[in-house]
Amino acid sequence: MLKTAIERAKRFIPQPVKESVIAARRVPRLLTARRRVLPDFIVFGAMRCGTSSLYHTLTEHPQVIPGFRKEVRFFDWQFDRGLDWYRAYFPLRSAMARHQRRAGRALTGEASPEYIFHPAAAERIARTLPQVRLVALLRDPVERAWSHYKHSVRLGVEPLTFEEALAREDERLAGELERMRRPGYRGRAFQDHSYVTQGHYEEFLRPWYEHLAHEQIMIVRAEDMFAEPEGTLATIVGFLGLAPWTPRYLAMNLGRRGEMAPEVRAELRAHFDPHGARLGELLGRDMHWHD
Repeated sequence: MLKTAIERAKRFIPQPVKESVIAARRVPRLLTARRRVLPDFIVFGAMRCGTSSLYHTLTEHPQVIPGFRKEVRFFDWQFDRGLDWYRAYFPLRSAMARHQRRAGRALTGEASPEYIFHPAAAERIARTLPQVRLVALLRDPVERAWSHYKHSVRLGVEPLTFEEALAREDERLAGELERMRRPGYRGRAFQDHSYVTQGHYEEFLRPWYEHLAHEQIMIVRAEDMFAEPEGTLATIVGFLGLAPWTPRYLAMNLGRRGEMAPEVRAELRAHFDPHGARLGELLGRDMHWHD
């Protein structure tokens, strides 16, 4: 009862106060930043593809110690803050060593899905974490666009109909990717309104394969995670080098139902089919979204 009352009261605390409290909590971790580890794995991928569910499920693994925050956003929004700022979100080396003695292995990681489309993220990660393991979730771009739109409507950042938003997407995103290279620039327009553009997966993934080894990157179909979470998670766990484990899949951020107009769906499918073919060439496999 008390916990519920506290959580309810938190909603009425002004945002600057919340940020001050969060910053105060981070101070002790910043003071010990040089004694902290960097992540062993990063989960990323297009928005509305299940990255939250995957990350929080992985943190239930007995050999994983979660960081202090799921989305650190260091390699896109916060890179100018420096590596010590990033380290402050991860466990102490001593804690990792103790956990490894108990569990046989100890890994930590984060999940910032928007890394996938940031123009500098792949190069920054390759330079900072050359051995990191990367798991990227991709979803049928037609379904992803619709889910993204409904999510933006729920957040109150999308006043247009889906058809109007699609028609104005190029206008809204003009110059955004270039501006996102600026230190601290957050690219809110891209994050909120890139319904179609985010589905051009092959364009955003090419830099990752240019800067990092193919064997460091695992591409997962979100549909496989939704339909067969245990089998898909077993494959991911093996890729990360973790011990076999029976997970309790934590489905999060589920969207509301709703139907897209058939003619809009057909137009989007026609638009994405050539992009899907190029993605298949890049990955060496068909994602089977058009079946």
